[in-house]
Amino acid sequence: FGTLFEQSYTRFLDLKRAEAQAREAQIETALEKVRSRSLAMHKSDELQEVITTVLHRLNELGIAMDSASINLPSQEKQESMIWIASKNHDYSEGFRIPFGLKSVIARDFENILSAETDHFFRQFSKEEKDAYYRELFERSDFRHIPQARKDFLMSGGRYGVSGAVGKYSGISAFSYSGNILNSEEIEVLKRFLRVFEQAYIRFLDLQKAEAQAREAQIETALEKVRSRSLAMHKSDELQELVTSVSERFNELGIETDAVTINIFMERTKGNVSWAINSEKNYSTPFHVPYYDCNILRDLWDAKEAGDELLCKSYSDEEKNEFWKFAFEHSDYKNITEARKRYLLEEAKFMTHSTAYSKNSSISIFRYTNKLFSEKGNEILQRFARVFEQAYVRFLDLQKAEKQAREAIKQASLDRVRGEIASMRTVDDLQRITPIIWHELTALGVPFVRCGVFIIDEATKHIQVHLSSPNGSSLGALKLPYNSSELTVNAVNHWRQGIIFKTHWNKQDFLNFMQSMIKLGQISSPETYQGATKPPESLHLHFVPFKQGMLYAGNTSSLEKEALELVKSLAESFSIAYARYEDFRQLEEAKNQIEKTFTELKAAQSQLIQSEKMASLGELTAGIAHEIQNPLNFVNNFSEISSELIDEMNEELDKGDIEEAKAISTDIRQNLEKINHHGKRADAIVKGMLQHSRTSSGVKEPTDINELADEYLRLSYHGLRAKDKSFNADFKTDFDPNLPKINVIPQDIGRVLLNLINNAFYAVDKRAKSFDPLTPKGGIEE
Repeated sequence: FGTLFEQSYTRFLDLKRAEAQAREAQIETALEKVRSRSLAMHKSDELQEVITTVLHRLNELGIAMDSASINLPSQEKQESMIWIASKNHDYSEGFRIPFGLKSVIARDFENILSAETDHFFRQFSKEEKDAYYRELFERSDFRHIPQARKDFLMSGGRYGVSGAVGKYSGISAFSYSGNILNSEEIEVLKRFLRVFEQAYIRFLDLQKAEAQAREAQIETALEKVRSRSLAMHKSDELQELVTSVSERFNELGIETDAVTINIFMERTKGNVSWAINSEKNYSTPFHVPYYDCNILRDLWDAKEAGDELLCKSYSDEEKNEFWKFAFEHSDYKNITEARKRYLLEEAKFMTHSTAYSKNSSISIFRYTNKLFSEKGNEILQRFARVFEQAYVRFLDLQKAEKQAREAIKQASLDRVRGEIASMRTVDDLQRITPIIWHELTALGVPFVRCGVFIIDEATKHIQVHLSSPNGSSLGALKLPYNSSELTVNAVNHWRQGIIFKTHWNKQDFLNFMQSMIKLGQISSPETYQGATKPPESLHLHFVPFKQGMLYAGNTSSLEKEALELVKSLAESFSIAYARYEDFRQLEEAKNQIEKTFTELKAAQSQLIQSEKMASLGELTAGIAHEIQNPLNFVNNFSEISSELIDEMNEELDKGDIEEAKAISTDIRQNLEKINHHGKRADAIVKGMLQHSRTSSGVKEPTDINELADEYLRLSYHGLRAKDKSFNADFKTDFDPNLPKINVIPQDIGRVLLNLINNAFYAVDKRAKSFDPLTPKGGIEE
């Protein structure tokens, strides 16, 4: 039996040796497959295929595991990069797991990586495993794996991990039933790890080469953006620059659904965005006012905090809240219905990365819940810095364009003022429409027809001056306010001072033309529409000014900026037209003045005489009083002289010659006094006649003292005659040495009379307002 057993044991050793050789050959074959796959790597992202090959080869060797992973720790980045292969789930990229996680398993893995060991095996409870995965789902790239895979990982019981640790990396085998590998299997893992590390060195070389090629590719893309920005000659080319940025992202493999360049408005917290989506159907900037929703709030909070990068993913509800607001209150309401439907209904998430610069930001979007990669965000930040330079150029271009537009606008307005200022007659108005046509063209306003509506509230009519498409005048129409719906609306908007817009199709145009023919305003269609065919579509814009409306018609609706130019032209036209009206009124007034000038000149002498007679009327009472005094003296002295003659005769009869001579002396004195007072009356009458007589205009030597004294007394007595209650004290202080001066006595007399009358009126009024009971007598200072 011993001999037989010895023979059997020898066969056992031979079989065992043969099995070991076969196992070794199997392992070497598996390792060779891993070596071959690693040597076949041409891109660093093929490392995932290498780890998948490792898993399959380990399974072929009968090593029981549910999944395997390659772990590449980085102390510099304080994270591990893990590639995973599984029996029932395919992974396409690696996962970043940060250092410092709190779960038991995470801490144990970090300790293994830092320990002096070349292998490990651990068993963990379901609770420890679940806590580890929950932390991975929250704080690592594992958050992006499908929910079904997350549910599977959380459903298992105990957790078994075995692995080998090398210089650069580690290889691990996982069991969701808690099994761990034996020592022989761990030795196989070590051999696989050594082969993998050779592959990893190749991976690093490839990665370095790819990084260099990637950097060259990125720099090429950035240079294209720089070149496009430097090639900008107009600010509206910014949209083309956004398109260029989007194309560069696609060339770099960064898949985006949309790219936007944003300019923030600090005062209102709104923004202006130039956007390009995957369908490339945006062509104008979008003005978006601020709305307190998560998306806009996060954008502004990051900007105000000085962050350079914002990466965020939003739920379907958050996304829809923003887009519903944007479609109602911003320029995004103008995008296609298909795009709106996609953003609200088909897209379930919104994810964006936004890189900030000093004046602007760039955002990239996709409508999934997967954030953009770190490398993608780094590239985005570099593009943002390049765009900031382009934006500075954009601002310079915008400023230069504004200055150029202002210069063109000013030149245009000056021409309008000059042209209309030269108009003098109604016939000149035929030049209005060619002027407006030419200046709208010079201002760059898109239009096919134009004209001016002069509105007359007095006659309730509109004088319409229209141009043909080639700029010639179609003549003037005179339309009642109610002649058509167009005129009614135009007048109503003019009264409110607001722009009136409407749209005509071809039939509307023809209907209006026919209505003008019926009203007798135009003779034929050719007169109204010119040499062109009726337009298929015509957008009419009426911009109000003081005297009417400036009309511009175009095949499409005018943008806000174009309407502003039309408005400035209308305001300038209004000023110029007002000058035309002034000239026209002046011309009419001139004719009227010339007509009445002769009459006024003829009546001048009569008016002067009438003025004298009016003042003479005021003097009459005073003159009568002045004449009455010398007449009283004449009468009295005449009566006395008559009595004295009787007395003298009696004395002569008595023979008393001496007494008779004495009486005759008295009679002589009385006669002298009669003569004096008669001359005085004569002087008063002469003065009155001089005052009433037409002035000769000849100056003569005049005693101003006598003239002033005479008119003082005439004024006083004249006022007394009018108002018996009037009384005033007056004193004269004449310079006796004053020489006679050359004046026209009648004219100076009228002046003195007016001055003295005014003085008497003033003191009389003040005397009547005197109140002795008040401190100042009630007299105003």
